[in-house]
Amino acid sequence: MSDGVRRAIRSLGRESARYGFGLALAQLGSFLLMPILTHALTRSDYGVVSVALTTASVISTVAGAGLSSALLRSYYDMGDDVGRNTVVSTSFIVVAAWSCLLVALSALVGRAGSAALFGSPTLAYLVVVVVFEATGRAVVSVLQSVLRAEHRAGQFVAVSLVMLVARVVVSWLLVAPLALGLKGYAVGTVIGMLTGLVHSVLLVRRRLETRFSLVEARLLVSFGLPVMVANLAYAVLVGADRYFLRAWHGLEAVAVYNVGYQLASIVTVLLVTPINMAWPTILLPMKDSPDLPEFVSRSLTMVCGLCGWAVVSLAFGGPLLVEIVAPQGYGDAAIVIPIVALANSMVLVQRVLAAGPELTRRMRRYAFPYLVAAIAVVVLDWLVIPGWGMYGAAAATLIAYALLPVIAYRVGTTLLAIHVERSRLVAIGGLTAGMTALGIFAGAAVRGSVLGGTLAMAAGVISYPALLFVLRVIDRRSVLMLWRSLGVAPSSD
Repeated sequence: MSDGVRRAIRSLGRESARYGFGLALAQLGSFLLMPILTHALTRSDYGVVSVALTTASVISTVAGAGLSSALLRSYYDMGDDVGRNTVVSTSFIVVAAWSCLLVALSALVGRAGSAALFGSPTLAYLVVVVVFEATGRAVVSVLQSVLRAEHRAGQFVAVSLVMLVARVVVSWLLVAPLALGLKGYAVGTVIGMLTGLVHSVLLVRRRLETRFSLVEARLLVSFGLPVMVANLAYAVLVGADRYFLRAWHGLEAVAVYNVGYQLASIVTVLLVTPINMAWPTILLPMKDSPDLPEFVSRSLTMVCGLCGWAVVSLAFGGPLLVEIVAPQGYGDAAIVIPIVALANSMVLVQRVLAAGPELTRRMRRYAFPYLVAAIAVVVLDWLVIPGWGMYGAAAATLIAYALLPVIAYRVGTTLLAIHVERSRLVAIGGLTAGMTALGIFAGAAVRGSVLGGTLAMAAGVISYPALLFVLRVIDRRSVLMLWRSLGVAPSSD
């Protein structure tokens, strides 16, 4: 491995760890609120929350229009502060204006939207709240992209922390002690978003000059729209099963499935999203480096191993996690956790394999795998959920997600040659599949026992990397490099 690749991977690890902490804080709200909501709300009402969260993800994607990614691409192309200020201001104005329009539309279709989403027109207010909160988060995401571009990881974390504290404290107060139910939850999410929005505006205000460029807006939108299409297709991948489950099995089935899905998103919070966010800040500056193909190849092996470790750990520890966060009646969610976690890992593999389209601005090729997978998950959900419920939903999700890296490899390698480490990847894939299946059975055998669940999870956490050593997939040098990239061990540079 060349020195350039080693330094780039260390930078990727450091940036992922920094942003991972901030994103973990942002997502921690869902985990902290899960035991509160599952105990304070009926399963039907928690099902409403689950559908609302899924809808918010779709709306936030539409509102953002892919401009968070487009901002980064244009920001690095600008050579001075005037140009960068224009990029930031234009992105902010476009997303803010589009978001205001979406909120106005939600007020007009509130009752119809409530009936379509929740099966009742009485929750029209929640439709408006969902759109308002989701569009606000889209604006925050654009502003946080500025912090990412300037490597202001500490301030990125601060925004996430402020949003977390405001959302959790207010939601807990209104849902638990004051027993305001869904209305209390809605108010808490809005206050959390507004707090983060004000904070992020204050942090990047020097970039928010009154500079709007129609030319730059067109460039941003032309780059961002394919990203938005990809993100929207990803939102369909994430959320289509919730809508099908509600239609055929009711809101209670959605509630149980969502507990498993939320716990599976531990992989997304700790690995997929942090590396996704750090990836362009390392990849794009390397676009002319001769070390680029090797960097992508090594990164692919690294992320596959890390994701496999997380999936296996969740397979063994799923029942314990469900018992911690939810009351009785949610136990079946444990089987969903490793299946969905494995599916989520495919997103990160796809992102690494899609380096070619990202570097060459051929973003239609970047969006193509997501479109295919989104169509596949809708068809599969329609076929299997009526008979198999949430287990069918989880299986359909995994199959559809598995298409992402396959298509990305076929499309992406035509733009950037990637010499994958096939033997290591085969070993990682086989070990992950086998130990995940074993973990599901082992977890089911100890369900209901805290001690048994703890021991099972410890077995998964320890045995997976140990077996990677035995199979010679990893060695001491690669572990030290990962540790140094995360700041756990001092660098030898």
